[in-house]
Amino acid sequence: DPINQATHNNYAFEDYGESLYPYGFKCRWVLGKIHEEQYDDLTWYFKVEVVIENAYGNKIDGVAEGTVKSGVVKSFYVNY
Repeated sequence: DPINQATHNNYAFEDYGESLYPYGFKCRWVLGKIHEEQYDDLTWYFKVEVVIENAYGNKIDGVAEGTVKSGVVKSFYVNY
């Protein structure tokens, strides 16, 4: 089911971001999704607005993009 695959991979994508930014990383999946695409090999590409927080509680907006296949993040970039 493509919807369940996308949701599963969304979680993997956001969990990966949280591992890189432990003080706060939140994807804006509803209002900030810029692009989502499934490739032929079942890899998903995501580009979404994010909010990143540092240890002092300061927040910054950015855009994260990358690919996920079967719950494994293959590439991940954040621009802010």
